[in-house]
Formats: sequence, C-alpha cells, structure tokens
Amino acid sequence: ELLDVLSAVPFRPGKPTFVIAHTHKGHPISFMSNNVAWHHRVPDPAEFQQALTELEAAGRPRFERETV
Repeated sequence: ELLDVLSAVPFRPGKPTFVIAHTHKGHPISFMSNNVAWHHRVPDPAEFQQALTELEAAGRPRFERETV
C-alpha cells in the first residue's frame, strides 16, 4: 500500500506531502514485534536469518541484499 501511495507523490506540486502509516513495529517478526530496541539495534547474522525465515512464513517475498 505504501508503494502505491508514494508512487502518487507529490499530490499537489509545490505543497508539502506526508503519509500517516498505522503500522506495528517489527511485525511479523516474533522477537522484533513491538520492541523499541529495534529502532536502533541491528540484527546479528542469526537474527537476520530468523527474521527472513519468519517473513517468508508470513508470505512476504524474500529479498536479496544488493552489493554496492
């Protein structure tokens, strides 16, 4: 939904635009969900893999890290 909204920006050229998203921090990852520590914490490799596994189980598409 965010991609659809953001692809329509700006709504009115020359005027500020904002989007209010009613989200849940870390959802649907079990150990990140509604845990404020994840606003600044970086997952270690094992946590990262667990998060990817949980995202796949929730039906989220897997992404590959880009090498820059």
